[in-house]
Amino acid sequence: MYHHFVPISLHLQAEEFINQLKNLGSKPHACPYCQQTGFYIINAKAGHYQCKNCHKGFNKSTCTPYHRLAPLGWLPLIAEQRLCGKSCTAIRYQLDYCTPSVVKRRVNVIEQQMAKNHPPLYAWYKEFIAVRKTAQPIAVIEEAQILKHWVNSLLQADKVTCPYCQSENVKNIAENRPRMRCQSCWRYFSGLTGSGLENLGYSEYWLTMIDMFIAGETIKAISERLKISHSTVTKARRTWLGIMRQRGLMVLFEWVNS
Repeated sequence: MYHHFVPISLHLQAEEFINQLKNLGSKPHACPYCQQTGFYIINAKAGHYQCKNCHKGFNKSTCTPYHRLAPLGWLPLIAEQRLCGKSCTAIRYQLDYCTPSVVKRRVNVIEQQMAKNHPPLYAWYKEFIAVRKTAQPIAVIEEAQILKHWVNSLLQADKVTCPYCQSENVKNIAENRPRMRCQSCWRYFSGLTGSGLENLGYSEYWLTMIDMFIAGETIKAISERLKISHSTVTKARRTWLGIMRQRGLMVLFEWVNS
C-alpha cells in the first residue's frame, strides 16, 4: 500500500528497506559473536539460536540496531505503515493493541536506519510526515472525488423503483435524503438500501464529514463543529471506513484510518 504514497523514483529503495527488515526474521548465517557457523535452534517461533562454539544465544538481529525489538515481524509492518503516513497510535491497533510508546521506540530505530542507509527515501519521508495533513497525495484526492460522486448520486437520484412492487411511481418524502413512499403499494423504503448508509443519519453533513475525516480532524472537533454527538461521529467514521474498504478505495481508507 505504501507504493501509493512513495514517489515512483523511490520505490526500489523502499522495497529494499522493507525486505531488509523482513530478512531479520530469517535464519542467520553465523554466530554474531564468534562468527562460527555451527549453532542449533532454541526457539523456532521466535527465531532464537545458540552457538555450539561460544554457547551464546542470538537471533538475526543480535549485534544490530534492531536488537531487543522483538517480535521482529512487527518491524516491516511498522515501516510500511509509516511510509503510508500512519501515526504510532493508529499502528498500535494492528499490533495486538500494544502501547504507542512501544511502536514509537521501533519507529525511532527504523528512521535512524533509513536515514543511514537510504538518505533520499528518508528525506522524502520526513517531509511527507511533516505535511501529511495539509498536503494530500493525488491518489487520496482522486479516490475522495470518487466517493463523493457516489454519495451525490445516491442523494440526488432522479429515478427510483419500489423494491416491493417495482413501480416507478414513487415519491420522495424527505428533503435531505432519499426516503421514499410508493404511490402504488404505499410502502415506505429508502433509496439508500444496500448502500451501507441506510442507518446513518445527518445526510446533510455526509460530504462535510468525509472532507473532515480526510483532513485528519478529531472526533471531538467534528462533533463540536457540526453540533452532533461524539457517538454519532464515531459511528459515521466507522461506517465510512467500511464503505471505503467495500468499494475498493484502499488508499483513501489507509489515509483516513491513520
